[in-house]
Amino acid sequence: MASNFKTEVEEEERELPETFSRFVVGENAERLDPCSSVLAKEQRDMQNMEMLLAKTFEELGALADATGMPIIQENGQRTFGPHPNDLRTPMRGTEIFVGKLPKYMNEAHVYNVFRPIGEIYQIRLMLDFNGHNRGFCFVQFYHNEDAKRAIATLNHYEIAEGRPIGVTGSVDNCRLFLGGIPKDKSEVEIFTELSRVTDNLVRVFSKTNKRSETVNRGFAFAEYVSHKDAAMARRKMIPGKILMWGKLVHVDWAEPEHPETVNRNYGLSKTVQQRTNGKFYNFFDVLVPMDPMAPMNHMVHMDPMASMNHMVPIKPDYGMQGNLACFPNPFNFV
Repeated sequence: MASNFKTEVEEEERELPETFSRFVVGENAERLDPCSSVLAKEQRDMQNMEMLLAKTFEELGALADATGMPIIQENGQRTFGPHPNDLRTPMRGTEIFVGKLPKYMNEAHVYNVFRPIGEIYQIRLMLDFNGHNRGFCFVQFYHNEDAKRAIATLNHYEIAEGRPIGVTGSVDNCRLFLGGIPKDKSEVEIFTELSRVTDNLVRVFSKTNKRSETVNRGFAFAEYVSHKDAAMARRKMIPGKILMWGKLVHVDWAEPEHPETVNRNYGLSKTVQQRTNGKFYNFFDVLVPMDPMAPMNHMVHMDPMASMNHMVPIKPDYGMQGNLACFPNPFNFV
């Protein structure tokens, strides 16, 4: 009797691992180990990503071979073109913005859609950290007429089933504002120093002081070959990265981008400066911005580098009568 009981126990012990294995890997596996389903999904996503990148490289290689135009990836964007033997330079107004691109699409898809419109000079596709497009790109033609035709023809065009794209004119801003320039520097000296740290600079111009033609007003404007060159220069010169004559230079776009264009292209309705100024005005319960040429009595200046347009009159009972108070931001009163 005892031997029979021992045999039954041994058989049950042998069956336990198999029963447990069936229970775990069966329909209860995800309930017992939710991490396993997450890991499996991540592995599938990684495989799909690798397959998509491999297909992208294959299509880009075929496009480069067919057109003879190089493809270069740098600073979060991939550039297709221009042709190395083509010395023509497109004029301003030849670049368009293409938005709402499906994530799996690349320059080959964009080229096939826009090439029938006209000869393409360059395509710039913005990339994320995984190497996939960020949903928008810039296409530059050789002629303004082709850019206008592309906007009229391909805006809301379904590049894939149920996926209409948005096509509009690019900002195409090629000019930068430089503030904090030493007043004893000439345009030639500014051009030389700026050429040392940026590429494709066309010209520099500044305004002289009314009292002396050899003294500038502390700011200048720099013009570049293209919007891309100006954007790259602006990125290089953000505060803390590059010094000119041992000083930090304030850099921004010289020509403010139209709010409607920015909102349509990039989904932004206000700039950071506009949002900050709005909070500042509300905080102090101030009046509307005054005439820049008016006296600076009872004034608060948002930023020493900003223009006079950012100055607003405050009420005298704040105790700042006759003073000019400078704050780096609306909520930092040091």
